Amino acid sequence: MVECPPGQWISKVYVWSGSLIDALQFETNSGMQTAKFGGNGGDKNVIEAKGKKICGVKGRTSNHIEQLAFGISH
Repeated sequence: MVECPPGQWISKVYVWSGSLIDALQFETNSGMQTAKFGGNGGDKNVIEAKGKKICGVKGRTSNHIEQLAFGISH
């Protein structure tokens, strides 16, 4: 579980992927970053809320992550 300190929220999600999602990392509005969760493969991409807050993450897995969805609020 990722919990933000008071007054902070997730503003960016870094995703390392190729044909599969390999790793995730989260960044708050103040620039604090979590540890990287996952492996070392894939290319790094960023999902940015751009002035909004990422308020939830859900996904579907089997032997690997099949799907990720992010909730965004104002």
